[in-house]
Amino acid sequence: MQNYNNFNSYGVPGAVPTPMPRMNQWQNNWSGYAQVPQQSADGRVYVNGRAGADAYPIPQNMNVITLWDTESKRFYVKGYDNNGMPRVLEDNDYSAHVEPEKAQQAAIDTSVFATKDDIKSAITEAFSNMTGPNMSAYVTKRELDQAFSELTLGNGGRIVRSNESNG
Repeated sequence: MQNYNNFNSYGVPGAVPTPMPRMNQWQNNWSGYAQVPQQSADGRVYVNGRAGADAYPIPQNMNVITLWDTESKRFYVKGYDNNGMPRVLEDNDYSAHVEPEKAQQAAIDTSVFATKDDIKSAITEAFSNMTGPNMSAYVTKRELDQAFSELTLGNGGRIVRSNESNG
């Protein structure tokens, strides 16, 4: 029509003006466009790669969720970090377990090893050939302790041997 606003309420040309939808109608309209991750019968949630894990919202009343990757043999543990932000906390690879082979012990020839007797004789020989200082001029700890035990406090604060006079 001439001299008439031929645009509907969305700003799109149209002959019939339409009312603005309410917010819950918008939500219902957009819910069909949201990507819903695949969920298996055993409760696993599958996502497409790390980007899918990053984008996946943590369900209410859950703190941590395990997300399984459909693109590779990986799984992600998503939860809340120390700041309360949802983040992928762990990014793990998984593969089939392979039992490690037991190492074959080779027969060890022990005849070339030194025995205790060989070591004792080597030490004895080393000490018998050793020339050291003359130890006869030194006092042992036992002799020093004996000498200290014979000392007493005499008259005038003098230290004397117990067998000497106090004079």
